[in-house]
Amino acid sequence: MACLFALDQAAFSSLVASTRADRIAKEYLAIVAGRIEGGPLVLEATVERRGGRGRKVAISSLRVTRGSDLAPSRGEGASRILRTRIEVVDRTARHTLAAATITRGFRHQVRACLAAAGHPVAGDAAYGGGDGGLMLHATFITFPHPTD
Repeated sequence: MACLFALDQAAFSSLVASTRADRIAKEYLAIVAGRIEGGPLVLEATVERRGGRGRKVAISSLRVTRGSDLAPSRGEGASRILRTRIEVVDRTARHTLAAATITRGFRHQVRACLAAAGHPVAGDAAYGGGDGGLMLHATFITFPHPTD
């Protein structure tokens, strides 16, 4: 998990503004089931808020497109529309090494979206990827510096 911390109120306010403007991006590497062809893909998911912290996320709809637009938007009621960009790094006959990028993280966003697209993260028992250790790693977080 990637976290940002501010050392003062001015830096905190800047980071909040950057979050709202979708200027903070988090990238993950994941080994997923199956071969993802082409790319980059954008997984646009309608996510419903259900249950408490740590519970599975409910994806009520998923649309797969080509491109790179990651700006999230509001859905109906208590749902949000989130976008996860997927770029293929490498493939084998049964798995894909994918880079997943998000601008606003929602609980289990990368895991739930990949599973809904038919490519669960290897070792993700909660979302259909089997047992054996979650093959998902936070690699980068990029953001504008709060003061310069």
